[in-house]
Amino acid sequence: MIRSKLIKWLKWGLACCMLVPFLAWQAKDTSFQPTDTKGFIAEMQKQFAEVQTIKKKENHREELERKVRDTHRMLMHDYPVYYDWWLQDGNDAKDIKDGKDVNWFRGSFSRQLSLRMQKLNITTAVNDTPESIEAAFQSYLKACERRRAERLETFTANQPEIVFTKFRTLRPSFFAYTEGVSDARAECNYFAGGSLSKIKMNGIWAEEETLLTDEDGVYRDPNLHFDGQHLLFSWKKSAKDDDFHLYEMDLKTRAVKQLTFGKGMPISKASTCRMRIYFSTLPVAEVRWIAGLPKSAICTSATVKAVICVR
Repeated sequence: MIRSKLIKWLKWGLACCMLVPFLAWQAKDTSFQPTDTKGFIAEMQKQFAEVQTIKKKENHREELERKVRDTHRMLMHDYPVYYDWWLQDGNDAKDIKDGKDVNWFRGSFSRQLSLRMQKLNITTAVNDTPESIEAAFQSYLKACERRRAERLETFTANQPEIVFTKFRTLRPSFFAYTEGVSDARAECNYFAGGSLSKIKMNGIWAEEETLLTDEDGVYRDPNLHFDGQHLLFSWKKSAKDDDFHLYEMDLKTRAVKQLTFGKGMPISKASTCRMRIYFSTLPVAEVRWIAGLPKSAICTSATVKAVICVR
């Protein structure tokens, strides 16, 4: 009896351990608003100090170039908004010794910070003490946020929504080729994994909602109807068993309807105009019009370049 109760409690504990991460994932914040100001300030000072240490070495050119490059990449990846502010405010320094380009590793860190504060008319004094730098940097970031609000005032007035796709960079072997067709005999530049997403402005920050995701497929060319409720996009679900086809999503219900069919028919671009859908393809074997036309409406020409699909 004791053993059975112990097993029961162990199972309950395991279930809780599995549930907590699940709930945490469900509640994950999708806002693009940066929040880790202290982490950014500390990382900036750390990277600056490490660069100065390398500069003191003999024959440090290659190591310094590598370090600066890696620092730019890391900061832009981990703190894209904050670091973009930092770079744009230092890009027009009057004196080359202060870093007229994106090289902000010249002089002292307090000097670099002071230059940016001056650009935003911040009068707070800054010296090389950690406390002074922390306070000044916080003032600078708050001023940047106020500037962002001024820049986006007109854009954010009506809380706009933007639909976009995310995927690994397509790498065509020749300009305007549609790569990754299912019947490719040799070269096939297809990189699986992507999502179809929407962002909505909440104040001056965007919040992302994932509409569709596909680990084996790729989404392309989203195009919104004038009614704001129907979304047209291209979707290829696998490397060898599918090609890019047109789909339509009802943004109210999230229902998805496939509009074109057939293998060997890669959709390269689509757009909407009133009640019609225009799209272009490479040479195709078959195009079926299913939006308002009879099932017998099939095009079998091997040289089709453009098709009008009526709703």
